[in-house]
Amino acid sequence: MCLLSLAKRFSEFSVVIHSDKCTFNVSSFSCLGYILDVSGFKPDKNRLTPLVNAPSPTSLQEPRSILGELQYYSRFIPNFAKHASCLFDVISTNQFSWSSNHEKTLRALLGYLQSSAVLKPFSTSHHSTIIADASPTGLGAILEQCGRPMTCISRRLSKAEHVYSQTRREVAKTWCNSGLLQ
Repeated sequence: MCLLSLAKRFSEFSVVIHSDKCTFNVSSFSCLGYILDVSGFKPDKNRLTPLVNAPSPTSLQEPRSILGELQYYSRFIPNFAKHASCLFDVISTNQFSWSSNHEKTLRALLGYLQSSAVLKPFSTSHHSTIIADASPTGLGAILEQCGRPMTCISRRLSKAEHVYSQTRREVAKTWCNSGLLQ
């Protein structure tokens, strides 16, 4: 039923589908570093393996690459910006410095991605809830249904925002709402 309505929509918008490039009747599939299955949406562990097995960074370029990859999967990590704050500090300077605290933070973030980080698919039949928070270092929010996250977003506060009062940071949480509603 859903497949027929999808095919009809493709036809309406002149989208051509090549059946030899399609896979049907599968319980899960991998696409763009994610795995989609009946439980939801999760990171592809095969894509995470090189990150997990990588040695500690030895130059400024390496943490930049690692953070880029982690940000790709940040929707799975609640309060990612807050947790990765010390890693962002490393790349914001021109002098490379990597400590055991940085390594511990990196391993904790990678561990979270390797664990049971699964995002629930959106359902129009369930009530959605946005849980947002503001801290002295960042803003974060989770969109959830039935107690399961559908996505997480977060960002670091700018230098100007760091001096905001807690009340102004709470007002800045409107960024979370607009980010989740896109």
